[in-house]
Amino acid sequence: VGSQRISVYVVDQRHTAGDFFKQNLSKVLIISYDMVIRNYELLSANIGGFGLLICDEGHRLKNSGSKATSLLSSLPICRRIILSGTPLQNDLQVKLSL
Repeated sequence: VGSQRISVYVVDQRHTAGDFFKQNLSKVLIISYDMVIRNYELLSANIGGFGLLICDEGHRLKNSGSKATSLLSSLPICRRIILSGTPLQNDLQVKLSL
């Protein structure tokens, strides 16, 4: 609908986070928490290269002390979407700027 299209880039076994920053087509990055951990330095160094971060496996936020939660929280990103097939928790005491 409309004249604007959103192009997304998915980090997986064949498509690396580094390749995302080499292309100019996609401005939306879809990445798992494990890939955020593996690519944290690259992501934090190139944070201006994208405007939206979508992370799957949102159930991992139940543990506010996890490495993935800590690293994800430290990335200065304006827009984030967390995908989860399970409820995160009833009382969200985890204070994240997600």
